[in-house]
This record gives sequence, C-alpha cells and structure tokens, in this order.
Amino acid sequence: MYDDFQVLREAQLTCPGVLLELGFISNEEEAKHSSRRESITGLALVILI
Repeated sequence: MYDDFQVLREAQLTCPGVLLELGFISNEEEAKHSSRRESITGLALVILI
C-alpha cells in the first residue's frame, strides 16, 4: 500500500522511512495508556524487535 504522506514523500530522496500508527490520542483510553512509561518502553521494544 502506498499513500502520499508528506513526512514520507519529503524524505524519500535522503533516507528510507516508515510511518507507524501506534494509537489515537483522541481515544481517552489509548491516550492514558500511551502516556505511561511502561507503555512507551513496551512499544519501543516491539518496534526494535
């Protein structure tokens, strides 16, 4: 799938990129979860692996 996201389009000549959607801050439950240090660490580990 290809979409024309500016953040990817503008960088494509200088470096490869990946755009990850990790949640919606407009969703109160996801926003609370995403603001916890443990959640941030967990997401970082999942991306790393």
